[in-house]
Amino acid sequence: MILALAPPAGLLVSGSGFVAAAAPATWAHDSLGATSPSRVWYLAEGATAGGFETWLLVQNPGDAPAEIDVKLHTEDGERQGPADTIPPRTRRSYDLGRYVDTYDVSALVTSSSGVVCERAVYGGNRTWAHDSLGATSPSRVWYLAEGATAGGFETWLLVQNPGDAPAEIDVKLHTEDGERQGPADTIPPRTRRSYDLGRYVDTYDVSALVTSSSGVVCERAVYGRPVVCLDPGHAATPSEIDPETGINTQDWINEPEIGIVFDIAVRARDILEARGVRVVMTKASAYDPVNLRQRAVIANQARARMIVHIHCDPGLPSPTTFYPGPPPYDWKANTDTGRTARIDPAVQAASEAAAKRFHAGMIAYLRNAAGTGDGGTVIENRGTTGTGNYGPIFSYDIWSEVPTFTLENNLAFADAHRQEIAEAIAAGILSSL
Repeated sequence: MILALAPPAGLLVSGSGFVAAAAPATWAHDSLGATSPSRVWYLAEGATAGGFETWLLVQNPGDAPAEIDVKLHTEDGERQGPADTIPPRTRRSYDLGRYVDTYDVSALVTSSSGVVCERAVYGGNRTWAHDSLGATSPSRVWYLAEGATAGGFETWLLVQNPGDAPAEIDVKLHTEDGERQGPADTIPPRTRRSYDLGRYVDTYDVSALVTSSSGVVCERAVYGRPVVCLDPGHAATPSEIDPETGINTQDWINEPEIGIVFDIAVRARDILEARGVRVVMTKASAYDPVNLRQRAVIANQARARMIVHIHCDPGLPSPTTFYPGPPPYDWKANTDTGRTARIDPAVQAASEAAAKRFHAGMIAYLRNAAGTGDGGTVIENRGTTGTGNYGPIFSYDIWSEVPTFTLENNLAFADAHRQEIAEAIAAGILSSL
């Protein structure tokens, strides 16, 4: 039985019956159209492993059936793909995951009459996608203007060799600072290779020039991963007054906290990176001498979505998230003379919002994993004398250009539950993203 329901208010119904919500889109993809059909199409990009879906879309705009045959070029050679007869003026969609399970798959489509081919790739449970029209012929030279490898961006160069002989390729990378050498490789016949350009340059501006000894097909895929900064607390750094704020950037070793929180941060980093989040650590080792200002600068330069300072204290009964309250701050702790410090109001507001989402996600996880209480989310006291160990604000917040907040844990609990705390931090960060 089919029920015909009227759409609720706020929805638009097209002539095809498609219902479009009047709400913001969460992702999209786009491609240039073709100006003519072809009997041969090459599509260099594609992946069917690790949660990727790759679909081959074939349009037959003609008046006669089109008999198509698809060969799939992988890193291990050629595989048979779909073979089909497409009726006139129709379209067919082929899930390449039914034929191969690999991160590297290109397609060669041949047809008895002119067709038009595109390829769509989906990932992250269809939370993102990209799409491209195919090429109708290989070339010995390819230019790819877009690319970025810094700030959480990944740029991959995908090269298909559809020929019967090896192809020797050389890639030059053009950046804002000039030319750099990219990958140089020999690609076996009827295979595909993938090159991570982040292994060669770290920049927001990179283009590629690909030259080859024989005809190849090139595409470029750019992926964006959220970047977060984890800051395990404490280090031995000298007394040094920041000239702009008058605040002492000095930090100190606090045993055994310094080792506990570094271990927790490393565990949280591994969990987050397995979930597709790029993590920047403020320290390479527990005793790496990074001062308080440098911690914020590392997150700023990485253009992180947030910086999470990780600490533990024997005086706290349970995990608590501290974030900067509304300015101004009459800062006195950890300075030589006392100074009124400022924080960007937009950073403060973003910090408060992120901290609340983080805390809710973290505590929900800990309740199930370790049976802890929720500890409460605490706004920093802005009084001139401060409260306890924490003062009116943590000094590293002053220099932060990204959302910033501090997680404090009970020292004994954190030591005994390092993995649970790390998992809770990851859950909180994923919630706040």
